[in-house]
Amino acid sequence: MSFTYGFPSDQVISYVSSTVVQNYCIVASATFVVYDHVCTIADEVQLIWGRKLTGPTILFYINRWMLMIFAILNVAQVFYHPQTILRSVHQSLQDTGFELHT
Repeated sequence: MSFTYGFPSDQVISYVSSTVVQNYCIVASATFVVYDHVCTIADEVQLIWGRKLTGPTILFYINRWMLMIFAILNVAQVFYHPQTILRSVHQSLQDTGFELHT
């Protein structure tokens, strides 16, 4: 029996490893975004808040707060769907012809 991309166990280990690394990167990037917001909030309050809403200030708010929302949602997805990895592994094993009886 030959497998095109190696044994299924190697594929599963590779997939789980890459998913774990991806999750670490998501959490690390969100940490940098939160750190940046915490470090620069005083400057934002002093320089931006209280100004008249113009095109550039609206773009600033959209850029700053959409990035924060995106980072939070990404981290929430990592922790809210921990079973996704197991379902994906199960599906990849089924695609290779292996049957799992759970």
